Amino acid sequence: MWFQWTATEDGELTVNTNGSTFDTLLSLYFVGDEILGQLIKGSMTDFDQFQKLDGNNDAREDVEFSELTSAVERGQTYLIAVDGNNGEEGLINLNYARSIDAPICFPVKSGDNNMSMVCL
Repeated sequence: MWFQWTATEDGELTVNTNGSTFDTLLSLYFVGDEILGQLIKGSMTDFDQFQKLDGNNDAREDVEFSELTSAVERGQTYLIAVDGNNGEEGLINLNYARSIDAPICFPVKSGDNNMSMVCL
């Protein structure tokens, strides 16, 4: 599952999947506006264009949730990817703390296959 976040100021973003029902993988990517538009429209096919900033499998040796912290820059859009380790699936619980106030958004596909963004 992909989540989108745009920094309103320079600062720091921390995300984790504590509380998810499966062993997660977590990654943070930087993408430009053109690539983001393709992703939202569902026409993105070349994920090699994403710039991976950070990734994590387990926050600590004794847990199966993932956590990462990264510096972020004002006006830049970031994508947060949550996946299952070894193909595991389940319910995702995405927790975040940020030093700046900006909503985290995720794409939702409607019945007519149009994509829209929901922000928290």
